[in-house]
Amino acid sequence: FYRCMVRALLDSCTTGTGAVKVIERDRSIEFEWTPRGQLFVDEVEGAYGRPRTLVQCQPTAKKKLLQMFPKEASFINSASIVSTGIYTTVEMVEVVETWTLPEGCEEEGTYKSGKHIVAISNKTFVSEDWDSPSFPFVFCRWGQAPIGFWGTSIPDEVAPIQVEINRILKQVTEAMRLMTAPKFLINKAAMLDSNHVNNKVGTGMLYAGT
Repeated sequence: FYRCMVRALLDSCTTGTGAVKVIERDRSIEFEWTPRGQLFVDEVEGAYGRPRTLVQCQPTAKKKLLQMFPKEASFINSASIVSTGIYTTVEMVEVVETWTLPEGCEEEGTYKSGKHIVAISNKTFVSEDWDSPSFPFVFCRWGQAPIGFWGTSIPDEVAPIQVEINRILKQVTEAMRLMTAPKFLINKAAMLDSNHVNNKVGTGMLYAGT
């Protein structure tokens, strides 16, 4: 869990929100770091920070899926291959997992179970009720956004300052380019050695008289 949270904390600093997935498997609890880019909520539904549906789109190796769902081999082998944009010899299939939270109240007779679904492009592996009041994730946020589910990141906070720094540096650079190469008007009668006029700092020049 600690190693997963370290990566989640890094995500919260850089993207605003880090996530660790809590998985119940073989009567034990496992933890899995989840990249922020795999998670999606409805921005309107999550405007107040409490969306009812969370979606995870995770590219998964075919071999791993075959181990998880051996009876569905024909569907897995014929599923659409995900293009990752990088060279790989592993065939990846996008697995979409969604959680919809329950709503209503049992005492008032208005309770309605949520839903948990695991599917690929051509087959639904799991479709079951979801009665937990929360999603199976631990979220950490660097900062809380004024509106929405996701957090704010360090780049979000320092971006205005960095823009101002860039503007000032641009002005300083331009001023240095234009104003740091002074020209001298030297009377020809001064008989000045031209080698004495250079860009060296602290150059000494000999002279006679007081």
